[in-house]
Amino acid sequence: MKSTLLTLLILCFGISISAASSITNPWDADKIEVGDIHKLQDVQFDMDEAELKDGSEALAFLLEFLLENKNAKIELRGHTNSIPAHSYCDELSEKRAQAVKKYLVKQGVNADNLIAKGYGKRLPINSNLNATGRQSNQRVDVKVLSL
Repeated sequence: MKSTLLTLLILCFGISISAASSITNPWDADKIEVGDIHKLQDVQFDMDEAELKDGSEALAFLLEFLLENKNAKIELRGHTNSIPAHSYCDELSEKRAQAVKKYLVKQGVNADNLIAKGYGKRLPINSNLNATGRQSNQRVDVKVLSL
C-alpha cells in the first residue's frame, strides 16, 4: 500500500522523490511515538517570506503518513533565526507553519488534526552567530501529539 500511495502522491501532486534521496523518511508508523519531533529537512522559504517552495520530499513523506494514519494529530512548529525583532519572528514563523498546514489540508489531510504554531526565535537548534546556523534555525518541524 505504501508504494502505491507514494506513487499516487508523485503522479497527482507533482511531488518527486529521487531514488538517491538525501532525505530520510522518519514517518514509519511502527516507530513513531507521541512527543516525537522531526524537522522537515528540505522545506525551504525565501528570506522574509512564508510562501512554501515546491518539491519537498520531507513533506511528501509526512503527507503519506498523515493520509495513512487519519487519527494522527500533529503540531507544525515554525521557527526563525535570531536576527529580527521578536514580534516579527513570531509573525513570520506562524505564517510559515500555516503555509505547511494549508498545503497538507489542500492535499486531503483533516485540518482538525493539524495545529500550526509559530515559535519565532525561541527554540534554536544551532548557533545564530553564523549564516549556516541561522539558516538551520529557519525551519518548520513537526511534533506528534497523538496517534
